[in-house]
Amino acid sequence: MIGPRWFRVVRRYLKCHSFDIVNTYGNRISLSLRLLQRRCGVRHHVLGVRGLDVRRGRWDVMLDRRTEHFVDAIVCNSRAVAQKRRAVVGTPESRIRVIPNGIDLARFSPGFQGPSRRELNLPEGFLIAHVANFQPEKDHGTLLAALAIGRESLAAAKVVLIGDGPLRSSVEAEVDRLELRDRVWFV
Repeated sequence: MIGPRWFRVVRRYLKCHSFDIVNTYGNRISLSLRLLQRRCGVRHHVLGVRGLDVRRGRWDVMLDRRTEHFVDAIVCNSRAVAQKRRAVVGTPESRIRVIPNGIDLARFSPGFQGPSRRELNLPEGFLIAHVANFQPEKDHGTLLAALAIGRESLAAAKVVLIGDGPLRSSVEAEVDRLELRDRVWFV
């Protein structure tokens, strides 16, 4: 939660470490940094935009417009997001840079055929891939709970968890607790 204590802690941290560039995502965090950056000695602020929040109200848009000049660059992850940013907030095109997510592998290895499911020891049928670090915010537990709740209606569904991280062993334990070993693979 962003409040007075958050401002004090973040301000102190930024001042002590004197970062050359700070990159933010999310409207509240970005607006907060815009208010702090002069006091903290932040020289450059880059705002990443993955989409515009549908809950964004008139006040959010007004604050964004009024403080946007503190941001050095606005990086959108697609042309569609950049167009929406221009339409909703009124950001000039010259301030926006588009850096798309992902890489088109076909451009670098034409004709590449990935390994088959059989070669990867993965099951046939309906398969869900969840690519994420094993961190609390990735919430693997909700996916596993849904799979367990829908045990009968989702009987054909299998899940592949791709990633690593500090919570991997606890997610594996949850798979065992929910008796989902025959439906969940770790890669």
